Amino acid sequence: LDVVLNQTRVGFGGWSLFATQTAATLALAVVSYRFIEKPIRRGALSSVHWRRLTPAIAIALVLALVVSTNGARSHTSFTTLDRLAIAEATLAARAAPPGAQRVMIAGNSVAADLGPSFKKIRSDPPLAVYDAGIPACGFPPQITATWRPQGSGALVPLTPCHPSWETVTVQDFRPDLAFWIVVDAPEPWHYQGRVVKPCAEPYDSLYQEGLRKEIARLGATGAKVVVTTQAYDRFFQSDVPDRVIDCNNRLRRKVAAETGVKLVDLFGYVCPDGKCRVKQNGVTLRPDGLHYEGRGGDIVAQWLVDQARSPN
Repeated sequence: LDVVLNQTRVGFGGWSLFATQTAATLALAVVSYRFIEKPIRRGALSSVHWRRLTPAIAIALVLALVVSTNGARSHTSFTTLDRLAIAEATLAARAAPPGAQRVMIAGNSVAADLGPSFKKIRSDPPLAVYDAGIPACGFPPQITATWRPQGSGALVPLTPCHPSWETVTVQDFRPDLAFWIVVDAPEPWHYQGRVVKPCAEPYDSLYQEGLRKEIARLGATGAKVVVTTQAYDRFFQSDVPDRVIDCNNRLRRKVAAETGVKLVDLFGYVCPDGKCRVKQNGVTLRPDGLHYEGRGGDIVAQWLVDQARSPN
């Protein structure tokens, strides 16, 4: 209801909007209790009925989210998945507790896997987290690359790490802090039909151009943008050599210095002196050698927030 009955649709805001949303919520609650909850408590629906109804209810909720994000952005062509991402950003913004610091996480799979750990953090001020990480996306977005899924011999093209909905979600969520956390795409890299190499042109220029644009998008509403370096890839199916990560980390540091954004050296934290640590305080940081998950993800997420909030 908060998504559907927003200021754009009803034409007013403030306490009047809040009263309207509250009244609509109470009315639906009464209807739900009278015609849905009470009959269910009396055994109106059996377990068989529920097994049949549950998929339909789930689909209806998804469609409601999609429809509720339509209207104000009808001029833009979004897919169903795009609209779900936008709806998620809107709901995350509305669910943020008063005084919370809004944190947006952008990037590919390493960012997406850190999302749950960011949401566990208890701090003052509290965090309201929107995870916009996209598994299996490639950076820089101008370059095409492929990857080989675990257990599959087929090469799958990577989607760019600059989705069409990202600008809209930044506007809706309005982050205070925006993390850019990306692991580099595997070789080979192609640009305009030819193979390109890191540590050389035009790859380096495209990488810097793509990162500058991403920083501008994430910081469009005033967020403090945080760019992270990448630790060496120790994934058992890794196609990214250490030298490539070294080159790209240099580009990240250069762009961060030129744009004035915060640089957090995740490489230095995980791989001090170039030797990657497996554990921190007895906890495995990267179970698969690439993604920060479980208790390891909790440690890294807390460290990233602490670093981002530090004045230096």
